[in-house]
Amino acid sequence: MKTYFEQDFEGFVSDFIDTHFVRDGERELFFLDGSLHYFNGTYYETVNDAHRGFMALVREYVKTLSLTEKRGKPVLTPTSPSFYKNFLKTAAALCVPSENELQSFRQPDKDIVPGKTKAYRISTGQFEPHRRRNRNRYVLNYDVAEDDREPEVWQEFFNAAQMGKEQQLSWWRQLSVIVMRDNRHHRIFYGIGNPRSGKGTTTAIATEFFGKSGVAAVPRSISSGSHVATVLVGKSLLTINDMKFDKHVNNCFIQILLNLIGEDAITINPKHKDMFDYYPEANIMITSNEIPNFRGNLSGLDGKIVFTVFQRGEKPVDLTLKKRMLDTMPYIIRKAIKMYPETVESGYDFDTERGKIIRDQFAESASVCIRYINEYCVLGKDFNDSSQDVYDEFVKYVFKQGEHKPTMTQFQNEIMTHFLGKIGKTRFNKRGGTKVMVLTGLHRIWRGKTVNDPVPKGPPYNPFPTRIDSPSTPRVDDENEDEVYRCSGEDVPF
Repeated sequence: MKTYFEQDFEGFVSDFIDTHFVRDGERELFFLDGSLHYFNGTYYETVNDAHRGFMALVREYVKTLSLTEKRGKPVLTPTSPSFYKNFLKTAAALCVPSENELQSFRQPDKDIVPGKTKAYRISTGQFEPHRRRNRNRYVLNYDVAEDDREPEVWQEFFNAAQMGKEQQLSWWRQLSVIVMRDNRHHRIFYGIGNPRSGKGTTTAIATEFFGKSGVAAVPRSISSGSHVATVLVGKSLLTINDMKFDKHVNNCFIQILLNLIGEDAITINPKHKDMFDYYPEANIMITSNEIPNFRGNLSGLDGKIVFTVFQRGEKPVDLTLKKRMLDTMPYIIRKAIKMYPETVESGYDFDTERGKIIRDQFAESASVCIRYINEYCVLGKDFNDSSQDVYDEFVKYVFKQGEHKPTMTQFQNEIMTHFLGKIGKTRFNKRGGTKVMVLTGLHRIWRGKTVNDPVPKGPPYNPFPTRIDSPSTPRVDDENEDEVYRCSGEDVPF
């Protein structure tokens, strides 16, 4: 004789869902991003096979049913692990959200800010109870403050970090999109400065918005392991403190950053579960004491990092400042919410003059093309060099660095864009009708030397001492090659 579960296990799970998770004709249990979510009265909480509250409901429901053993074999008992796994798998198949429900989960109402015990509606400035139709899958760790009083400790913090009005505005705008869980700006917030300059306080404030359960504090080992992306599921903020950089982690780390800021789907491969595509919703906040030195292809990352510079003043560090700042979290949330419409209207403008200077320095150190020009070439309006020879030695430099080799067109476009007005490209006619493509405005330090050799000191090599557009430009051929390959009256050192 078959048991009730063997006869219609799917019907058993469907009856359980109708009994416990249907209110006013609306289901409160959904399968989303690889997990079941149920409305706990405040927000949609994640369910798994270790969730005691959810499984307690299952056990209570099973007790109301009569179970019969199958002759000769033990019946699958409700307390066995396989029973709960089959139960969750069947429930997931029955609770797939419709397109409209999925859209409401992906893009919840931005006019509602879910506080810890009550929701705050921005348009009216009124508080209201949490409702399941808002589709919130998170709540803030605090309630929004009921007044606009600004604590004095804020200005004390800005003075200690030496942040002017422009930097304060950028700081509040960054916090506003973090509170509202808006990652459409496609930016990475990067705090840089000396120790005890305010970077840790800013990260602690952003973490306190959602609590530890809503934040993924990822170390630099994010690039190792096939299951590391699972820490991003359901998180509202990704923090990386005191980031260090080396060749081992950079390529994978940059790829993950590109997926996050581009709102691209990430394939999640959880252990012992089915793979699924996840659209990350987290903002990224990184801190370090030095300018990052990313390696690899940065075509999608360049220009998308917002640098916030923290400077420690001459006064002694107030060790109580961080705690006093965290005590004002409800007021910080209210201030950030009020700044959010202005942030969106400005087109997510977080840049400051200090930040732009740091970003320019970062771009020079990040691009292998720019690094080669800075290390092995000299710029000048009267300099010219063969584009093919420059690229050939650049390829050797790239291989030595162990990085991806750009094409000649990519190399020339990047250096001419970065050194706009200083480096150009033209054709030079040699005797006999042969044409040579020449880069104007630069030359290699020594012709014939490779990047494996030390850079010598002395007069630079310049095969074309005069400008290309000058009528006095000498023609290069085998007869007068020795004369052309002289610079400052000295013989060529090869």
